[in-house]
Amino acid sequence: MIAFLAKSSCKVVLVEKTDRLYRNIKDWVTMADLDAEIHLVKEGTVLSEDSRSSEKFMHGIRVLMAKNYIDNLSEEVRKGDA
Repeated sequence: MIAFLAKSSCKVVLVEKTDRLYRNIKDWVTMADLDAEIHLVKEGTVLSEDSRSSEKFMHGIRVLMAKNYIDNLSEEVRKGDA
């Protein structure tokens, strides 16, 4: 998807929610560099370069919460293997 957005004139992304778009912090930075308009359907949010700072701040918190969820899931899997 990132490669497509980088070479395409399409700059709108529809996604269910934050944790379905990013798998890590690097993805968040990469998407920000593409200047795409991101529609987070279940969250009722549209992010673009014109978004208010408070919307961007809350999105950043949701990205970090998604990262925490993934890290916690990984820990739980390791506990199960022990």
